[in-house]
Amino acid sequence: YEMLITPEPALLEVFQYQFVEIEGQVARFPEEREMLERTILTDVSINGIFYPHMNILLWHDLGTGVSVKDTVLVEGVVTLPEDFETEQGRVFEYTEYLANSDVYLEMFRPHNMEVVPFEGLSLMKSLEKLKGGFLGRMEKVLPEPHSSLAGGILLGEKQSLGDLLQEQFRIVGLTHIVVLSGYNIAVVVVVILFLLSALPLLWSSLASIIGITLFALLVGGGATVVRASLMAGLLIVARLFHRPYDALRGLFIAGFVMALINPRIIVFDLSFQLSFLATLGIILFTPVAERWFFFVPKRLALREVVVTTFSAQLFVLPWIAYTIGDFSVVSFLANLLVLPAIPIAMLASFISGLLPLSFVSLPAFWLLGYVLYIAEVLSAVPYASVVVPQVNIIFVIMMYLLLVWVSVRYGKPRRAVGPAGSLVHM
Repeated sequence: YEMLITPEPALLEVFQYQFVEIEGQVARFPEEREMLERTILTDVSINGIFYPHMNILLWHDLGTGVSVKDTVLVEGVVTLPEDFETEQGRVFEYTEYLANSDVYLEMFRPHNMEVVPFEGLSLMKSLEKLKGGFLGRMEKVLPEPHSSLAGGILLGEKQSLGDLLQEQFRIVGLTHIVVLSGYNIAVVVVVILFLLSALPLLWSSLASIIGITLFALLVGGGATVVRASLMAGLLIVARLFHRPYDALRGLFIAGFVMALINPRIIVFDLSFQLSFLATLGIILFTPVAERWFFFVPKRLALREVVVTTFSAQLFVLPWIAYTIGDFSVVSFLANLLVLPAIPIAMLASFISGLLPLSFVSLPAFWLLGYVLYIAEVLSAVPYASVVVPQVNIIFVIMMYLLLVWVSVRYGKPRRAVGPAGSLVHM
């Protein structure tokens, strides 16, 4: 367990509140927050001494022009990350959260900062330019906050939404649509498979895997994206060899591969945990929920939206009660109203980025406005989000055992499914 937290704590404590000189390379796409930019430096040297496997999180002013693969030289005071208590009374293990990315030190607003642009060939650099150009074209035809929401549902760029909108999305349980959940990835994968379906099976399979991999890199490769992408890859391989695709097996293989690469995600990566549980809920509990919601019409896939949304939320609820403490009373309704519009909104937003013309962007503007309106209205409902009491881990385990028992006893798990159903939802 200790190996999963912080290596060499005595070494780290030496740097606490010390003024140091740091040189490192930007490890991934910088993230813009409300007032600062968040950049992770790897291959770090501190005061001229190289420290392998120890990244540093740098918080600096906006507009510095930092991009992936650049070399950054900074001077400033470094600190050790510290866990903190949330407004819901839960302790957020911030130290372990950063350790997932091998980050063990932070620096806020460096005194001096120099950026040396990367001059060589780099796939990540090319993808960053591609993403920046696309978002820039979309911003020309879509006003705020529509353009930021479009960037969120397409590329996971939620930072520009601002604190108010992000809080509204949290209250109504829609945060997952702007951090690239499995649902968004499923839409992208189905589109890729459809566009390449005219090619011979071998070539379409290879091209699909390459396309999915490039998209995962483009959007930053978060835990949820990687999980959905691995499941998509397994689906494509099964199709190539004319074998049925078992979604449950695919989920556990994807989880095993990710845990093998980085064991910390099992314990400390909340997005991975919630994504895994939501997917598990849809695979196991959907057949049971279909019996409960038999009265919902199947037209326009309405019943499928209801049962998958209910199953996903039911399976994440005990873990949310244990870890976060927030329960959105209106989340089920919000997801029912919004999720059917997301695939069309993604397509319309993508077209707006390709063809930045005012009349072309109107469908995206209307659909994104609809999503924003639902979030605004439902977040204003009294007690839309409530804090649930801290529950014991034993109770959580018992709840999951009960849910699995009900799934096995009253419904056959949806194991062999097609492309749209296999990549699931959250």
